[in-house]
Parts: sequence; structure tokens; C-alpha cells
Amino acid sequence: FNPIPLIAIQWTADVLDERQANFLRRCPLVLNEDPVFYVHASPHEPERWHYLSDLEDGRAALHQTTSQLCFVGHSHRAFICSESNQTDVIIEGHVQLCVSDRYLINVGSVGQPRDGDPRASFAIWDQGSGNLHLHRVSYDVLAAQKKIREARLPEFLAERLAVGR
Repeated sequence: FNPIPLIAIQWTADVLDERQANFLRRCPLVLNEDPVFYVHASPHEPERWHYLSDLEDGRAALHQTTSQLCFVGHSHRAFICSESNQTDVIIEGHVQLCVSDRYLINVGSVGQPRDGDPRASFAIWDQGSGNLHLHRVSYDVLAAQKKIREARLPEFLAERLAVGR
């Protein structure tokens, strides 16, 4: 197992105050608001934190839910896949979701993107119109790297920000 995430997890646990820690403890692993399923990692065994790193993983995970839309983010890699295979990797831009199709949408990451694009990634979905827009926004990577270094976290965590890996 890679020790770097454990160092970051321990650092985070040490700096969270009790109110913040309690908030995180109360967050559900999954939220099912039919026709939408929200999960941090994967709809299959969400407590095991499986990574959905590519379209193959995404399509397999999509079959683990009956919801029309499944939003995930754990892998920090933005992509959209559909049951009909009409939508593939889209890391930025607009998609008109079809009511007769099913989708898994990995919204990417505002922090620590891992899809080769160092910009922050997030999605805005308009349920009424079916419009989904994946956004990319630049941020001050140098300032974020400085904070990581000041916290004495592993250098790798700072370096990866500049390349989105």
C-alpha cells in the first residue's frame, strides 16, 4: 500500500476540529434521490472505496445501480460514460443528457486532479433541462504547493498538482 495517502489522511485528521470531524462522520456513503444516485467512490461496495479510473470501470459501475444518473468522484478523473456508449470521455464542456439513457458522471476534483489537467473540475447539472456542464477552472497551483510544503506533507503531493496526476 502506498504510504503517502496515509500520511495525508493522518495530517487531515490532526488538523480537523471536532465540528469538522463530526460533519464528515455524518456524511452518508451514498445518497439515492431517484433517479439520481450519488456516491463518493463506486456504487459497488461504496465502503471499499473502489477507484473508477476509466470508461471500462465506469460502465461496470453503472451496471451496479438502476438509477438514470450516478455521480462519483473518488478517482479525481473527470469523465462521463453512458449505457448506450453514445457518450465517452468528456473532461470539459456541455452534454445534453438523454432521458432514455443512463449515465455515470465522474465530476473530477477541485483539489488534486488526476486526469492530466491541473485545473479544478466540477459539474453543474440542470435536472429540468437535462443539461450537464463539466467545468474546468484554473487556480493558484503555486500557492497550493506552498501550503503543502509548509505543512511538511510529502513533496510528491505538491509536485503532482502542476501536472494533474
